[in-house]
Amino acid sequence: HVLVTTIQLAQVYSSIALDGAVYKPQIIKKMEAPADPDWVFEEKTFDPILLRNLSEDKEEDYFIDKKHFKVVKQGLHRVVNGRKGTAKKARFKKPFSVAGKTGTAQVRRFSADQIYKPCEKRSKKEKHHGWFAGYGSVEGVPQLTIAVLTEHSCKSAHAVPIARDVFEAYFKKYHNLRVEEKDAKPKS
Repeated sequence: HVLVTTIQLAQVYSSIALDGAVYKPQIIKKMEAPADPDWVFEEKTFDPILLRNLSEDKEEDYFIDKKHFKVVKQGLHRVVNGRKGTAKKARFKKPFSVAGKTGTAQVRRFSADQIYKPCEKRSKKEKHHGWFAGYGSVEGVPQLTIAVLTEHSCKSAHAVPIARDVFEAYFKKYHNLRVEEKDAKPKS
């Protein structure tokens, strides 16, 4: 069994995108506007906190050569941009790019006679979770990492459009994505 939270998954994909740099996750717990109608939203930024760099920290047991990150990133890119990728719906045209991985997480063990029962025919509490985790880049520079978990959805196909919407909103707001740049044709 592998137990991982959604934020841990996002942190892993961020580290892949950044060739081994591991940053401390920062979570906004709550945002609310005061009742004052003249209130103006103040943007607050947080400085990144580097915990370690897996591709440079040779004294630790956690060293990973950058050439391995390159191979993993090529595979993640194909999941979204390849002809047979399982996350094709998260694809964008250049200079925007998304790379990631889909997955299905079984919520409990099943007996031999139950393991092949279709997920959709299970009770809600027995249905698998779907997920997508990945990162978006502009001109090859990683910009945003996200992980989406759709509880009891049976498939990752439900998580991919949510991830795509988040990437699209980010690319529109910070990098002037235009509608015609949204959908790209798959590459081999």
